[in-house]
Amino acid sequence: MKISHEVKIGFSVFVILAMFIWAYNFMKGHDILSSSIHYYVYYNDINGLEESSPVTLNGYKIGTVSRIGFVPEKTGELEVRLSIKEQVNLPLNTTAEIYNSDLLGTKAIRLLTGDSESFVVKGDTLKGYIEIALQDQIGEQLYPLKEKAENLMVSIDSVLSIIQNTFSGSFSNDLGESVRHINNTLSSLDTMVTKKDGSFAGTMANIESITRNLAKNNEVLTRTLENLASVSDSIAQSNIRSSINNLDLALANFSSILLKINEGTGTTGKIVNNDSLYYQLTETIESLNLLLKDMQMNPKRYVHFSLFDRGKTVVVDKNPNNKKSKPVK
Repeated sequence: MKISHEVKIGFSVFVILAMFIWAYNFMKGHDILSSSIHYYVYYNDINGLEESSPVTLNGYKIGTVSRIGFVPEKTGELEVRLSIKEQVNLPLNTTAEIYNSDLLGTKAIRLLTGDSESFVVKGDTLKGYIEIALQDQIGEQLYPLKEKAENLMVSIDSVLSIIQNTFSGSFSNDLGESVRHINNTLSSLDTMVTKKDGSFAGTMANIESITRNLAKNNEVLTRTLENLASVSDSIAQSNIRSSINNLDLALANFSSILLKINEGTGTTGKIVNNDSLYYQLTETIESLNLLLKDMQMNPKRYVHFSLFDRGKTVVVDKNPNNKKSKPVK
């Protein structure tokens, strides 16, 4: 079968036209030969975003911006269609953020996945955000510094005006006198330091002598410190804890004994808390005092001596009214 020349020309024009359309769309970021999933995002301002701008996920390009246009029923709102080529599961709360992909300000969209267990499907709408530009971030950080710098300049101007007004009066002479006194003091201090036979030189010589003595007695100081360390180690290794525990136990026992005495328990407690013993002892002492006084005043009533009748025994009558005594052979 012979194909006519006109058919060949028409087929060639069709192929060239199809390739041109494909190349044009490909250069704009639309690949009409590939199967893509489309999602939609709505922005009030796209901040310079263009069609064919890349769409990234975790820094990897997974698609492009295929179309940007105004929404007819919503005045001023822009609809951005994202064509995703990679087969990825995006959570339902995934957001699309416009950001600067380089220092020149080229815009792109990155997808920030959420934690939802459900996933978006083809044709769903994602929430859109715009990242704060670097210059805006720098401006926000520098604005407080700018205000502080302006306030500082105002304060400096006020201080300078006050100083200028103050120096124009008698304070200037006083300040000059103070500066002269400071210079005299510094010169005196310089003389004291540089003078070889002054007190400062003597003090420095004494300090130097002390340091030399310390250097000479370095071994003695080392041994002393070692001895102190040995003593402290011995104290640390001694059974101080056991001694303290024993002392605590003894104090506890002593406290228990005092408590029993205060409560009147036991012999000691009864003696301390019962006052009958005190009265009995007082009565006994008074009786003894009366007996001793009676013996001093009437000794013959209790004792009888005989130098001649040694064979007789004197019986003392305990009755004080009976003054006679009977001898016993």
